[in-house]
Amino acid sequence: MATKKITKNEKEVLNDVEWLTKKIDSDDSLEKEKNKTQVFVLPGFIKFIIGMFLLVIVVSWLIPYYYIGVNPSPIYKPELLEVFNSIQDWDGVKNNYTNYSYENQYILLINDGILDTKVIADRVSSLACDYGDNYQICQAKALYYFVQNELDYIPDPVTYDYVKAPMESLASYGGDCDDAAVLLSSMLGAVGIKTRLVFVPRHVYVEAYMPNIPSYYKSYKNENWVTLDATCKNCKFGENVLKNIKADKRYLYVD
Repeated sequence: MATKKITKNEKEVLNDVEWLTKKIDSDDSLEKEKNKTQVFVLPGFIKFIIGMFLLVIVVSWLIPYYYIGVNPSPIYKPELLEVFNSIQDWDGVKNNYTNYSYENQYILLINDGILDTKVIADRVSSLACDYGDNYQICQAKALYYFVQNELDYIPDPVTYDYVKAPMESLASYGGDCDDAAVLLSSMLGAVGIKTRLVFVPRHVYVEAYMPNIPSYYKSYKNENWVTLDATCKNCKFGENVLKNIKADKRYLYVD
């Protein structure tokens, strides 16, 4: 069989085809290597959104941690029957100072009540608060809400103003503003918190001396007293009604 001879022009075409084929293969290899090593770069606005999202997560984690540290709140609100045994245990406890002036009655009842209510104040604190920084703030809140929630409002007789001893209020499960103020002041004193009574027309409530508490709780600018009116059922810790805020006040410091 005769062999066809390849002309010079045909050789040149074959060489060109071979070169082009190698060139295409080489370009494909380079493209594949480039794709392997290429790093995906996010657009600027997406990076900004991701950064803000991470920042929100960090801030949302830090703020509660800081807030809990400087302003701890009760984790539980104990009820009266959990911390007070029975009325029989305190039968006969009453105000023995009715012959004294009202101011002296308040002071004597509160100071006597500090020892009487010490165990109960400690029980409320231990059930309601985890020990830590600013533990006393949590104690004050727990004791305030305890008296507010567990003491029913019961007025005095029509013709006689009687101030109950702290344990007498607990044993009867109720009292008026005088009784709530004496009880709360005694329980706060039992855990080391100083108090004063605030007298406004036809009413009395407690203020606690708490220099380490956040300023928005404080009753007055540049002072460290916090309003605690346990007979105001709608008042949160540190709140007061407008009528009492504007009223003329007289203070009785419990020493």
